[in-house]
Amino acid sequence: MTDKHDAAVLERLLEPLHAAVERKWTPGGAAAVHIRGRRWIGAIGSTSSEPEAARPVEPDTVYDCASLTKVAATLPLVLRLAAEGCLQLDEPASRLLPELAAGPARAATVRQLLAHTSGLPSGENLHSPPVPLAEALRRIAARELRSEPGASAAYSDLGFLLLGELASRAAGLPLDQAVRQLVWEPLGMRRTSYGLREAERAACAPTERDAASGRCWHGIVHDENARALGGVAGHAGMFSTAGDLLRYAAMWLDEPAAGSGASSKAAESVAAGAEALPERIRREAARLQTSGQDGERRGLGWVLRGDKADCFGSLASGSAFGHTGFTGTSVLIDPERGLAAVLLTNRVHFGRGVDLAPLRREFHDAACRLAEGLTG
Repeated sequence: MTDKHDAAVLERLLEPLHAAVERKWTPGGAAAVHIRGRRWIGAIGSTSSEPEAARPVEPDTVYDCASLTKVAATLPLVLRLAAEGCLQLDEPASRLLPELAAGPARAATVRQLLAHTSGLPSGENLHSPPVPLAEALRRIAARELRSEPGASAAYSDLGFLLLGELASRAAGLPLDQAVRQLVWEPLGMRRTSYGLREAERAACAPTERDAASGRCWHGIVHDENARALGGVAGHAGMFSTAGDLLRYAAMWLDEPAAGSGASSKAAESVAAGAEALPERIRREAARLQTSGQDGERRGLGWVLRGDKADCFGSLASGSAFGHTGFTGTSVLIDPERGLAAVLLTNRVHFGRGVDLAPLRREFHDAACRLAEGLTG
């Protein structure tokens, strides 16, 4: 394909994002698509609606990824530790988290925490006032379960908060260091981190306006519980770029994100990441772990096609899986189409009531149409 053709393809992929900016769903955003070894990355709009803070969104603009932390930090770290025998998916989480041993969740396994079938409730106020990690673990351990472990699926930030601490202990490193060394660095994800240095914050897309200060959270974690825990948690806290997340997603396809703008070094880093997460354990993570009834279709960490949280559009295949982030972020992986798609926005900049489901579906459909055209 010629550069001119690639530019036309990228423009079609960005059309849903253009419409979302016009509708004031988000001030701007970055999008990245990988299809069978080729990739397109683009950006439109501004990082902020406030002129003094606004910058043009670039392909490498950093976004607060919110719950993408679950599947691009905690999940791969836990899976790598499982592959290396540092923990077992079907052992009680209380083996590594003795805080759970006397509480209602004492029998919940690592697998059940990953699949949101532990029975833990969705959340707990750990930020008003902020509590230290030890107290957060104590409170979570004491919570009554919504159901017996394994009985049903219910999305839980608390489960992934526990997984972050569990993985940290299994790795023998603080969570942020463990993820960086065992997941992000092998994949060459150099713009991905927990937290940003002061000098980096101005280039990050700001999220929501803080009612107390009147200022937007700018390079500071949006999720209240993660922020109270110092910005590093298993359920939220990750900052990243469209390109870095596309590189991560390509690993799940067993394909380097090569092609336009990519390098052989990037391909090698993706291959190294895939080697760190063997195919068998990646397949297990994308396999149905729940009943499949009542809109419960979850893998390990991932939302599967047909789940009630599926916003994959009308054209994704039955093998598709992905995840969203509250701030306005999402990742879709469709192995049947050789497709990975990343969308990064800061939709909470205009308030928490903005619904991005239509944008996500339209963007994923545009990516699927392109995949069909390339393989048709």
